[in-house]
Amino acid sequence: MGELSAQLGNKLAGQLIRSEDWNSLVAAVENIKVTLNEHIVGAETQFEAVNNHIQDLKTEVNDLKEEFNAFRESLEPLLREYYRVTMETTKVNYAIGELAEITARITDLQGNPLDLTNVAQRPWIDFVVAWGQLKPVAGFESRGGVGDRTIAVQTNLQGIARVRLRSEHAEGFTDEAEDEVATFLTTKLVENSKSIVDIVLEAATPRDEKVKVAFRTLTAEYDRPDAINVRNYMDIYYRKDPTIVTGKIMPTFRSRWRDYRSTVMAFAKRDSDPRTPDQSRGISSIQITFRDWIFPWITLDYMEETASLVKNISDRFAPKVTKNFSESVTFIKSEVNDIVRDKGLIGKQRDYKVINAALDQLNVPQPPEFLNKLTKSIKNAVNIQQTLEIGQTTAFGAPGREVAFEVFTDTTVQADNNVAAVKSELIVLQQKMSEVEGTFGNINNKVSNLESNINNKVSKLESSVGSLGGRLDVTLAEGGEFQRIRADLSTVSRQVEILQGLDPSIVKTKLIEIDGLSNRLAKLEGGR
Repeated sequence: MGELSAQLGNKLAGQLIRSEDWNSLVAAVENIKVTLNEHIVGAETQFEAVNNHIQDLKTEVNDLKEEFNAFRESLEPLLREYYRVTMETTKVNYAIGELAEITARITDLQGNPLDLTNVAQRPWIDFVVAWGQLKPVAGFESRGGVGDRTIAVQTNLQGIARVRLRSEHAEGFTDEAEDEVATFLTTKLVENSKSIVDIVLEAATPRDEKVKVAFRTLTAEYDRPDAINVRNYMDIYYRKDPTIVTGKIMPTFRSRWRDYRSTVMAFAKRDSDPRTPDQSRGISSIQITFRDWIFPWITLDYMEETASLVKNISDRFAPKVTKNFSESVTFIKSEVNDIVRDKGLIGKQRDYKVINAALDQLNVPQPPEFLNKLTKSIKNAVNIQQTLEIGQTTAFGAPGREVAFEVFTDTTVQADNNVAAVKSELIVLQQKMSEVEGTFGNINNKVSNLESNINNKVSKLESSVGSLGGRLDVTLAEGGEFQRIRADLSTVSRQVEILQGLDPSIVKTKLIEIDGLSNRLAKLEGGR
């Protein structure tokens, strides 16, 4: 209780209030009145200040309201010029060969549908992608860009625009061919009643057992003669970048999937006229993943599971080896051409690899001496054709056959024939040189005989000098000794002329030619 209550309160029934207590009560009440009046005056002063401030705020609020209304009036037309753009697709992950259909929808900024009854005023959406190609969807007016990385599509009455996205390497493929590939990928396997696409997308790694079953189905389809579109689709993948498969430049992905993530962006605009100065009126984007199954199929199945093929081709080659080198080359060349005929690019690369392995395992019951030379020559020709195959498929006007293989094997046969011809020429030349050596021997014998005869004649002449005077007439007479010497000297002169007729430089040249032919023969024999 307070001080006043303590002093004046606590009275019992029948007790009277003393005068001093009453006076104290009155004084206390008066003080309360004074204090209350002071507080009231202060409150009124503060209220007046607050009221003035409220009036100021009210004025400011009214001003702001007017400004806001003016801003809203200027902003609302601008907001109506912009759209909310959303994008969606049926699924996020696709396999290479599938087509992802992307739907873009435009509304106002609050998500309300737009009035698009006027076809000429319907907005357009520019689709842009960094990886892959965009294709139009039937029923929508569209305009494609270079490389199919951009496409403009006009929205329909519902504000919807659709495009289809395919993987990067399928540029140039027709819609019918793509549809055939996509349809084949939906083939359900007997072993597990799942489609190839589902198996590829669900498997953790490309080495999964279910994936191996799917790969065998892909191999059978690729090798099927009528599956032209499927085969061409896989060949185009390989031709785009064969280094991914060989792994000689880029590391190979053999134990995990390679996924390509593509970002598709959409830009809404009022029209598609490039002459109209118009900015983007709405933006959206979406990411889609394509799983690469072609690469692991090539490296883990098609190029690896070849043991039975190697044995089969080796057995085909064995009876083609005869005792004649040129004939053997011709037979095996014909067999190689039959093996790779009408095959796709990947199929030829695999068969060339198998042919090389088959030649290494070639088992001939009675192998000829030239067997190693034969297999080496065929392998060299196959390797050259294998290297040039990709360039041949892209060269304009290039023939559709194995040109490098044909040329190299023909060169091998020609070289072997040239060796035989050189051998024949060398034998003939050696025979001619033997005749020349015999002629030189006869000439040398004749010269020796002439020298001996001359010496004998000279000796006789010297012994006869003493009796020359008496016998001079006899000597000079017809048929005498002098006449016989003259005849012998004439014979010697003729023999010497014959010897001089043999030009030493010509003989030397012939000997050099013999050495040259011998060297050529040695090189040709060493190249076998």
